[in-house]
Amino acid sequence: MEGSTITDGQVITACQQSCPAEAIVFGNIRDSGSRVAQASHDERAYRVLDELINTQPAVSYLKKVTFHEVDSGEH
Repeated sequence: MEGSTITDGQVITACQQSCPAEAIVFGNIRDSGSRVAQASHDERAYRVLDELINTQPAVSYLKKVTFHEVDSGEH
């Protein structure tokens, strides 16, 4: 592997392996086809303090989505 480019998903860290929800993603954010780049462009993605003080953090978080039961009654 020395001197070669690592493709998306080729290396999986211990924390990625231990997360059953697959919530931890690493990769090349400049590769638009990578999982990490796609996750960072998700509409739920946010970066702590980025807008407040322009820190340009390397970590993105995805907001939790909660689904609510829709009442099937008439309007």
